[in-house]
Amino acid sequence: MASGGVKLNYVKIYADDHGETHFKDEELPMAFLDYAPPAPPLWVGPQGKATGVTVCGFPPAWYGDLHPAPKVEWIMLMTATIDVEVSDGEKRTFTAGTESSIVYLDNIGSKGHISRNVSDELSIVMVTEVE
Repeated sequence: MASGGVKLNYVKIYADDHGETHFKDEELPMAFLDYAPPAPPLWVGPQGKATGVTVCGFPPAWYGDLHPAPKVEWIMLMTATIDVEVSDGEKRTFTAGTESSIVYLDNIGSKGHISRNVSDELSIVMVTEVE
């Protein structure tokens, strides 16, 4: 069994009581488990319930003005780079293949966020809706 703890870093976009959206750096704890025998144990995060999965492609220069997430969802950026701005004015850049490529969106019914593909290529995003 492995020693020490492993945590998955991600960014949460959430809304406060006034509908203002913000970024928050979060960590998801993982446990070393015999998850898929006969494969050896590996690090596994807590299991959640997915209600839908889809893949989206944002063309180069795509721009989505202020909009809330349609559902609570995990976003995993597969290719390219996108910029996101939350309604409090903070901006962050998310790049595929880095720790900043995983985002948890929990801003339903809020002022929303702005998204833009700042790459010269199609930005592919895996979207998993959760409860």
